[in-house]
Parts: sequence; C-alpha cells; structure tokens
Amino acid sequence: MSLDASFTDEQLALRDVARDLFAEASGPDRLRARWAAETYDPATWKQLASVGLTGVGIDEELGGQGGSPADLVLVAEEAGAACLPDPLVETLFVAAPSVADTTWRQRIAAGDALVRVQQRGAPFVLDADVVDALIAGRRDESGYEVFLVERDGIRVGRRVPSEDGTRRLFEADIDLDGAVSLGPADPVRARIFAGTALELVGLCRQLVDMCVEHVTVRKQFDVPVGSFQAVQHALANMYVELESARGAARHAGRLVSADATDPDALHAAHVAKAAAGRAHRLINRDALQLHGGIGFTWEHDLHLWLKRGNALAASFGDDTGHRAMLAVRLLAHRPADG
Repeated sequence: MSLDASFTDEQLALRDVARDLFAEASGPDRLRARWAAETYDPATWKQLASVGLTGVGIDEELGGQGGSPADLVLVAEEAGAACLPDPLVETLFVAAPSVADTTWRQRIAAGDALVRVQQRGAPFVLDADVVDALIAGRRDESGYEVFLVERDGIRVGRRVPSEDGTRRLFEADIDLDGAVSLGPADPVRARIFAGTALELVGLCRQLVDMCVEHVTVRKQFDVPVGSFQAVQHALANMYVELESARGAARHAGRLVSADATDPDALHAAHVAKAAAGRAHRLINRDALQLHGGIGFTWEHDLHLWLKRGNALAASFGDDTGHRAMLAVRLLAHRPADG
C-alpha cells in the first residue's frame, strides 16, 4: 500500500498546493538571492500567509484554517524538498500547537509571527534579528522546562558563518525572566524532532529525484549513465533508505500531532530523526558521487540541497545522538526482570 494512502484527500490536496507554492517561492534563483542577502526577506512568508497556509491547524475563530497539525505532515516534507529557508516547521508545526495564548496563535495564523526553536545548549539562533519569539529551555531541579521568549527577551549579537547561507545564524543571549512557560520540554522536543525529520526526508527525496534526472540525461560512451549497473545499485540503495526514513517520519508526525505528550510520540520522533539522518548521510554522499565534480560547484543547484541537508541532519541532534537518547529512554522504562 502506498504511504500516501494513509492521508485524506484534503491533506493530499494541501500538499499539492504547498508543493506548487514552494516551487514558485523557493526556486534555486531565489535561494541564491537569499544566500547573498544581508537581511531577511519576508516575501515567501507573506506568500504562505496569503493562501492561508500559516493558519493550518489553528481554529477558524482565531483566523486560522482549522484542521490539525497532522495536516502539516506532508507540507513539512514539501518544505524540505523545496529547501525552504523560512521557519515553517518551527512556527507552524511546533510553536502553534505548543502555545496556548490566543494572541500568539492569531498572529501565527495571520502570518505576522516568525518563531524559531533554540537548540538545547546552543549559543546561536537562526534569524535572531527578525524572529518575533523564540522557544528556549532551561533545566532546574524539577526537570527541563521550555518557554516562549518574546522579541525583547532576545539580545542579538554578531552574525556567524553557516554552511548553508540561507540559514542566517546569530549569536544570541536569551533572557527567560518574564518568559511564558510552555511546560515540560518533551512535547516540544517530540514536535521539533519529528518536524525536522520530515523536512530532511523531503530534502532526501529531492536529492534522489535530481540524481535520477542527471543520470538519465548525462551520457558516457554514447549511453545514459543511468544504464550502468553500479549507478542503478546506488540509486536503489538511496531509494530504500528514503522510503524507510519516510515511513518513520510520517508515523512520528501523526503521533506527535495526535498527542505530543504521549511517551510513544517522543520515542517515534527519536526513531524518525535517527532514520532521516542515516538516510541523508547515504543519499548526500551518493548524490554528490553520481553528479561528479560539478555537484559541489556554485553554478549547480545540487550544492544548495547538500548543504541544507547537512544543516538539518545536525539540527536538534544527529542520528547517532538520537539512537543513544532512544536507548536511554527505552532502558529506563524496561520492566524489571521476573
């Protein structure tokens, strides 16, 4: 059975709308322009808001489109496939269902709020100079708690280099005094792990598609490169990794959307991020190999996806770290012998 069969017609239609919009708003030329820009360009985010995409999962009485975060599972994949540099997953898939405040939910639905999630222990924040709020955490004697930090609680320092130039990274000091508590960290962690895995899976799918197109057109000895058995084996391995990671990411996305407080949702999110990271390592490597030396040049589009993939794979824990975290959680809940 196709993985798409588990989604409703409405969710598939929303995916198609997002795919078309992202293709227009986040093509290679616009990605290069944003790479070179000194300031954040809100044009794409405004386009998302203009078609109601920023209101998915938010009640209609708050200006949203209704539905649930599950409707964003396929949209997150498409954002990854398009290499979208805007915080769609962090704002819509993570912040909107985590924040109870109606004013913030109204602002998100209207496209008037950008929210990022600070990586645990990281001194840097993406788009820190323009975000309207940041989800950040702090550990105390009762555990790890997360907060919504508004603009005036974020002190922005210098911009720091990033492998992916469309991801604008800044030094930032976060003041949690007066910030709104969102409660224990695990539900937010489950959402960001699953959402990032979905993005990474979408990106991997795009890399595979780019490879198929390249080896179909590229010829050696007057035949397509894709006719060589070694190339076919590489593509088959890439596809197997992609499908395995996609199933794990979609499953985690649905569990998290249904109830992010369920421990099984966090377990599934760890699995999804680990599987997506593993798939990316193989697909990124082989995509570059199949394209040859041209793949990492500025002139070729491939490098935009390779570099974004490296950033997403490392964001919020790599695959090795997630396997370790999952092992710790599962062993901690193991029934006593006998």
